[in-house]
Amino acid sequence: MNNAPDAVAAEIGLPEMTIPVFGMCVGYPDAEASRAVKPRLPQQAVLHRERYDSEVQHEAIEQYDRNLIDFWMSQGGSPSTWTDAVARRVSGLAVMNGRERLRQIVTSFGFNLR
Repeated sequence: MNNAPDAVAAEIGLPEMTIPVFGMCVGYPDAEASRAVKPRLPQQAVLHRERYDSEVQHEAIEQYDRNLIDFWMSQGGSPSTWTDAVARRVSGLAVMNGRERLRQIVTSFGFNLR
């Protein structure tokens, strides 16, 4: 959705003044698949109730980074954290994969951004 909202909109036939912002896959895991499922960022890292609590968030992210390193190692990969991956994603235009065009795309869908 982030990298090619215009292509997604065209594929699914969205009307004018609409733009895709979220995608979700629905289905069942392949029972015969031999690969493990990569852990997901825990809810504690992104959900705040009543007040923002960065301590809980930082602890959850640190634990997730450790879990992700363990996961990648168990899969024969190189140890990599979510924090490092996010930092790489915003390190410059070369890694934006089309997201640098998002404002242009949104305005082409008729939204008047200021």
